[in-house]
Amino acid sequence: MIIAEDAPIRVLIRNHLDFKGKVSRKRYLHFRLFSILPICLIIWLQHLASQGGPQALEYTIASCLIALLLIPVDFSYMIRRYHDLGKSGWYCIINVLARNIWFAALAVEIFLCWKEKIE
Repeated sequence: MIIAEDAPIRVLIRNHLDFKGKVSRKRYLHFRLFSILPICLIIWLQHLASQGGPQALEYTIASCLIALLLIPVDFSYMIRRYHDLGKSGWYCIINVLARNIWFAALAVEIFLCWKEKIE
């Protein structure tokens, strides 16, 4: 089997932490696809294991490790894609921070609502 020069797997492996250069839309979408599929597979296995299997902890650890390994690569691809669009790479970090602050505010709101229902 011959792998083409721009095959998604080869592109994902090659220059995965390089913050210089350009990333085409196709390459970025391939990265997204091939980074989401393993996480979905691990989450599915984790769901199956949680229904009575003893491997739930191992699948949870595996999903966390895969997510942690993909974070720097994800930022690399996002920053290069933002640069291709003429924007600063800091927008990625601002996006992530804004999303985390929103989820934290939502969690606090849910906690306060549950606290009122209990009392």
